[in-house]
Amino acid sequence: MGKNVIALPLTGKELRVPQPRDTDEYISPAVILDPAREVLGGAFDLDPASSYEANQYVQADQFFSVADDGLTKDWCAERLWLNPPFSWPLVQLFVDKLLLEYAEGRTRAGVCLTNSSTSANWYQWLLERAEAFCILEKRLQFRKPLHQREEDRRNGKKKTGNQYAQTVWYLGPQAERFAEVFDRFGYIQRRAV
Repeated sequence: MGKNVIALPLTGKELRVPQPRDTDEYISPAVILDPAREVLGGAFDLDPASSYEANQYVQADQFFSVADDGLTKDWCAERLWLNPPFSWPLVQLFVDKLLLEYAEGRTRAGVCLTNSSTSANWYQWLLERAEAFCILEKRLQFRKPLHQREEDRRNGKKKTGNQYAQTVWYLGPQAERFAEVFDRFGYIQRRAV
């Protein structure tokens, strides 16, 4: 397999991995981070798709940046936060990795934030495997990293709001707690036992 090709652990399907685009880097909003911490019972142990600037908001004990390549690491965490790159195939690779790490027990519990791409394979995988999820009623407002904001300012690019709906996913033993905490944000569904 070449350097830019990766096999999905759950399916074995090979995908070419592009470099992340600038548009993949958005900082998770506190309006979702704080309830996620509440569900997980404390600070995040790991954010496997982050940056130094983003971690100033997420405040995970450990994070993996683009340079660290979180897809090649074990995600050993009691409390994981994941806001993956939203472009395809990176979002699929990160969701597949999350599901593998959870299934193999390295990630004990986690909250994941994605676009509500209901027809995407990875979205269907999460529907089948997540303990609970919340389709948010309102679009979140993400913050761009400083370097992108400065570039936008130099190029005269106007600030635009988020154009996509999001889903917050929960994997772990506290699905009922997730439903209680996230009920105020939108439609909640728990996996049937």
